[in-house]
Amino acid sequence: MEREGTTASTGHSFNIDGYEIYIEVTANEKGELVSVKTAPLIPDKSSWIPTFLDMLECTINRELCYGIPLESILRDHLDRLYWPNGQTSDPDIPHASSLEDYICRYLGSRFIPGFLKKYPAKPMSKTQSIATMHWR
Repeated sequence: MEREGTTASTGHSFNIDGYEIYIEVTANEKGELVSVKTAPLIPDKSSWIPTFLDMLECTINRELCYGIPLESILRDHLDRLYWPNGQTSDPDIPHASSLEDYICRYLGSRFIPGFLKKYPAKPMSKTQSIATMHWR
């Protein structure tokens, strides 16, 4: 059921460290984010990633419903470091410290002018990148 006053949803897919993820966003007539839906493009039933994506989308959608400003929501989820992380397939966001970091940077770049300049990605050190590899 589509919410009153919303426009059609648009989708975006990205790859981070070999994991392909799909994001679908719905905006209202003013161009404001109304809802987010995420899914892995190649589901892995033994992985924690689909569960994590569900949790993140529920958190963001609930906070939007309560009227929390989008910038505040996204800022709280930036620069979280865990695997998968590293290079992405998106030239606007070439690296991310986690799926959560990428998704929030993407939403910010799409709905908040100047977001990526205001909140630049912190480069990971080689030690940090190696430290997350044992979770594979």
